[in-house]
Parts: sequence; structure tokens; C-alpha cells
Amino acid sequence: MKLLIAGVKCIAGTSDKTGRSYSFSEVYGLLPLESVDKQNLRVETYGFEPVTFKLADGLIREFAGLRFPGIYEVEQVNRKFRDTVEIFISGIIRPDIKAAA
Repeated sequence: MKLLIAGVKCIAGTSDKTGRSYSFSEVYGLLPLESVDKQNLRVETYGFEPVTFKLADGLIREFAGLRFPGIYEVEQVNRKFRDTVEIFISGIIRPDIKAAA
């Protein structure tokens, strides 16, 4: 999936209550707004909408050295979490790393 990425963030620390360590990362991007024109529904849009995706553990450094905002190809996986499905960014296809022939 191509995504206009505004930035990435990793937050890590230790809980004051439990003493357990935690870490999570997120990707902040923009996706094109989608217009709808049906018999009983009309949505007119222009531009982009902000989105936040979870970033798989350990991938934050893959974004180092990239320019933001920028359009990048990302790999995604869907994970079931409780009663919803979350989209995780599981990888980035970096333009500066060429695949082996």
C-alpha cells in the first residue's frame, strides 16, 4: 500500500503502577478521502484524511533517514484485537535499498 507518511513515533517506558516495561510504535499518515455517490448517499470529498497505524515491534529504525512527509510503499497485516481488526504496518519498502536480482 502506498502511504503519504507524515512521521513515525515510538514510545517506551516503565509503568509507575506495575513496574512493567512497555513499548509501542505508530505511523502517522494521510490517505485520500473517498467520495461516494449512491442512490441514497452522497459524500463529496477533496484532499486527504489523517490516519494512525500501529507499527510492528522493532521497525522504527527502518524509517531512519527517510524524508517526511513522503510517499512510501508499506506492507500491512490485519490483526484481530478483541472485537476489532487493526491494521499494522509490518514493513517498509525503502527506495534506497534495491532488491537482489
